[in-house]
Amino acid sequence: AKSGKTKRFSSPAGAKHIWALRYDKKRGLLIAGTGPEGKVFAIDSIGRAKLLHKAEASHIMTLSGDGKGTIYAGTSDDALVLRILPNNRTEVVHDFPGNEVTALDYHDGKLAVAANTFKTPPGSQFKPSGAGKPATPARPATRPRPGSGELWRVDADGRAEMLVSRKDTHFTAVQ
Repeated sequence: AKSGKTKRFSSPAGAKHIWALRYDKKRGLLIAGTGPEGKVFAIDSIGRAKLLHKAEASHIMTLSGDGKGTIYAGTSDDALVLRILPNNRTEVVHDFPGNEVTALDYHDGKLAVAANTFKTPPGSQFKPSGAGKPATPARPATRPRPGSGELWRVDADGRAEMLVSRKDTHFTAVQ
């Protein structure tokens, strides 16, 4: 807007973090992967959020889609990839080793998946603070160690093939 003012578009219930957004052209909705309650929301053009799926995981870290209304979601905690069908029925595509799926990309009927393992989960090095204040380090200026990561290819039937494994670093994106 010319005024430079911003306005909140949507506030999905229970979402403190929005980790991933994807526009689903088939549904005409913005899809949001959130935490810490592990929810996937569909948000309409005026900002109304409808719950599509509540995972057992704390966070939905990443989203992708096939362009035909099927959504893929990667979780924290158990490193699952979920398939949310156009009728909102959800199924597990694959359970990866590690404790989070950080990135997904769908192309030609296959998924590229980045799955990571962390000794200390990301974000745990910060302690919560009062409302409106930034989180503060829980211990003196130490950086969390990188995790280990694996890059996988998964076919439509859920068969997974590991392509790359790194013990010295983790993955944050795939395309």
